[in-house]
Amino acid sequence: MFGKLIKYDFKSLLKVHIGMYLFMLVESFALLLSELLRKNYPNNVFSTMFGGLLIVMFIITAIIVLIVSNVMCILRYRKNVLKDEGYLTHTLPVESWQIHASKLVVSVVYFYITTVVIYLMASFAMLDIGWGADFYVLINGEMVSEGMTAFMPFLIICLLISPIAFYCQIFMCLCLGYRMSGNKDVMSFVVYIVMNVVTQILSFGLIIIASIAQFGGSIFSSEVMGMEMTEAPVLYMNIVMGGSIVMSILLATVCYLLSVRTLKKKLSLE
Repeated sequence: MFGKLIKYDFKSLLKVHIGMYLFMLVESFALLLSELLRKNYPNNVFSTMFGGLLIVMFIITAIIVLIVSNVMCILRYRKNVLKDEGYLTHTLPVESWQIHASKLVVSVVYFYITTVVIYLMASFAMLDIGWGADFYVLINGEMVSEGMTAFMPFLIICLLISPIAFYCQIFMCLCLGYRMSGNKDVMSFVVYIVMNVVTQILSFGLIIIASIAQFGGSIFSSEVMGMEMTEAPVLYMNIVMGGSIVMSILLATVCYLLSVRTLKKKLSLE
């Protein structure tokens, strides 16, 4: 049944995403043609300006597609679990955690798919599928030369975990907001703001504690505080990146468990 939930949620959002992907394909094809024109007619001002305009449009479209994909997944959760459709959803012969988890899995998968599609469309426009690997090698080489050998692995882990933590947090804020009186969407937004403030404070505290533990309490000493900017990242980057990963995992776990508990025992449908 859990698999059927995922399949149903995935199909419900498929048409919108396919439409956005096709639009990006058209843009990437236009960008490819403009690039070919620019190479064949390098002195043509029109082809250069038109190509630059298409690049800006492609970047803006990629950002909009990511935002719309996120919004659609969030609205799907809100409509199907917390509003009118929630009465039907919660009568299904499945556990609350399966309902919540299916929405979470589909949302995260669409985020990954959309990111990959954007990369593929950009690669098609440039006729270069390996530009991402070249970029990775370039940035990793710069970081390694500065002594930050773990930067790129930490960054990749953060990028993979971040959407999971994001959706867990958003869904939890919706669940808590819909328990409260008044405008439930406004209350959900208030919960989101409060949680972000608390999360930032906890993250800063975790980094300070980890730094003090590593440097033996000398983090605020004149020796550490007086380091050159090129030296400081070597000492602090692993702590900051590692702390971000730990906080993301903790945040996702707490939000997931709290959301499931709210759906199971204390949910007030609108």
